[in-house]
Amino acid sequence: MNNKVLVISGEHVLKCFPMKDAIDVMKSAFSIISNPDNPIPQRTALEMKNENADALIMPVYTKSDERFAIKIAAIHRDNPSKNLPLIHSVILLFNSVTGEPLAFLDAGTITAIRTGAGCGLATDILSRKNSSVAAIFGAGVQARYQLEAVCNVREIKYVQLFNIDTESSKKFIAEMSSKLNVKIEMSENTLELKNADIICTATTASSPIFEDKNIADGTHINAIGSYKPDVREIPSLTVKRAKVVVDSKSSCLKEAGDLIIPINEGTIKKDHIYAELGEIINGKAKPRLNDNEVTFFKSVGSAVQDLSSTMYIFNKAKDLGLGEEISL
Repeated sequence: MNNKVLVISGEHVLKCFPMKDAIDVMKSAFSIISNPDNPIPQRTALEMKNENADALIMPVYTKSDERFAIKIAAIHRDNPSKNLPLIHSVILLFNSVTGEPLAFLDAGTITAIRTGAGCGLATDILSRKNSSVAAIFGAGVQARYQLEAVCNVREIKYVQLFNIDTESSKKFIAEMSSKLNVKIEMSENTLELKNADIICTATTASSPIFEDKNIADGTHINAIGSYKPDVREIPSLTVKRAKVVVDSKSSCLKEAGDLIIPINEGTIKKDHIYAELGEIINGKAKPRLNDNEVTFFKSVGSAVQDLSSTMYIFNKAKDLGLGEEISL
């Protein structure tokens, strides 16, 4: 086989996929997710208990684009203690008509940006327009993109950072306050959440990280940390009183402990999920109705987000002459 494949590094992804563009791409992606003409296979999870790790395999195809992609992500929970990234991942892009491989991309950077952008889009649709205070749980790569996305859609003036590691918090504050020109301070008392208009959770917690009594009316919450049915970040009472919007109902009902646990407890029923974000984008459901509603966007991630992002980056990289072309 003498096929040319474009290898696109994380550095080139950053040049091709600024947050503003990523949010626009996510609007199209979520619209596709909620279109019944685009069936999306459930991702396969490979549990590796001996390594304290999981591998996730996510295939996706859209007929209109004549492309399909496969993302493979390895999540090794002991890596941070070894000064290694928590997640290693790659995306392979193919021509669906001929089967030819087209590109090999760093999926870690793509996933971080598109996940942040998805929550930025949800924040734009669901949060109060005058929101100015954000709270971020976690200080890792994903927390950075969550904050960047939120600052792209709302005029954030002050950020509360909740994170158990002081050193990583200091690095986060130094980097993000300069990049976004916003005041960021470490917080330890979750009572301060009552002042937050927008809350983003990007942690590896297995149980709720705040109490419902600390959440003020009108707050918007984005939760992306948990992706297993037995772990969660958000308390049941908060889920119960919130307007719940998800990326994919079928995926969240199989994977999102933030919803599955309160369903199993009997706190809510499956129909408590108000809508998919794509259904709001497609005009089949309405966004926030008033300033007192608590809105909650739960995302476990969709391969459609990866494919939409990958195609945009692939085309942009070719236009800009970025990436390294190799022969197979």
